[in-house]
Amino acid sequence: MSPATNWHSLLQGEIISRLNELLRSGRSSAEVSIQTTDGVRVVDVAWTEKTFIHQYREQTLYQIAPAICVEIISPGSRKKEM
Repeated sequence: MSPATNWHSLLQGEIISRLNELLRSGRSSAEVSIQTTDGVRVVDVAWTEKTFIHQYREQTLYQIAPAICVEIISPGSRKKEM
């Protein structure tokens, strides 16, 4: 897997900032790993409620998806992966 572009990173930051402004009952973060039935997925941005953060903060790999998951589609993204 090739590294994300700087533009991709800037978009992640903008989305995180905007979600944190709009949804004050939780926090946003980047590169969040989630166990799915198809294997491990890493979403670009996730927003979680404070209760979720407290309950699962010690987990490296979430077994439950956060309330909001954002994937930034880049030109190199394959449709099948999305």
